[in-house]
Formats: sequence, structure tokens, C-alpha cells
Amino acid sequence: MLSYLAAYTHRIAISNRRIEDFDGETVTFSWRDYADGNARKTMQLTAQEFLRRFLMHVVSHRFVRIRYFGYMANRFRAGNISRARELIGVEVPLPEPRSTSFRDCPECGKGTMILVALVSVAYAVPEVIDSS
Repeated sequence: MLSYLAAYTHRIAISNRRIEDFDGETVTFSWRDYADGNARKTMQLTAQEFLRRFLMHVVSHRFVRIRYFGYMANRFRAGNISRARELIGVEVPLPEPRSTSFRDCPECGKGTMILVALVSVAYAVPEVIDSS
């Protein structure tokens, strides 16, 4: 049972950073109140009530939690959305220009980097060589 629950503890119902305290009987965690201007608030529940609410997010045996499927599946999403926009005559929004400010190198954390140019990825169709 524990290995089954372990697969659903991250990024499903609640993240570890939102759990602020557990004293053996009560769990204190943070949440956002969207009705109150996205204010961050804390809630304290008994361990039993916290687990009851948490387990409501665990899927049943042999079911898989899938966020998107069909035309919104990860593998085909970008192409399908582009095609849908094309069919209904909607312009494709251009990406926001990135800041040209200096930032630390993401690899070593030392030095500074500056955006020089945006490079689009071009997908080449492999050349088929017929040896017959």
C-alpha cells in the first residue's frame, strides 16, 4: 500500500513544501485563497482528516492519472493547436521577447550570460537513400 501511495505524493494533491508542521496529531499546511486576492493562508487539520482529504486524490487500482489525452496529448499538442488555429483563422501569438539582462550561468553558476539571439529549431526530414 505504501509503494502505491508513494507514486502520488509529489505534484498531485499537495507538495512537501506546503506542509508546514506535524505534531503527531495535527497537520498544518499552507494554501492559497483565490477568493481573497490569492492570499496565502494556513490550515490546521487532524491527521485523520488530512489523510482523508489526501486519499481523495489517489486514483483507484489500475487507473492512471492522465492530464491530457487525444489531441492535447504531449506528443502532438503543439502541432494540433497550430493546425486548429490555422483552421479557424486565428493568428499564432508570438512569444514574448526575452530580457537581455545579465544572468548567472545555469551550468556552473559562475560568470554572466547575456542573450545574444533567439534560435528557432528547424527539423530536417532525413534523406532516404534507396540502395536498390
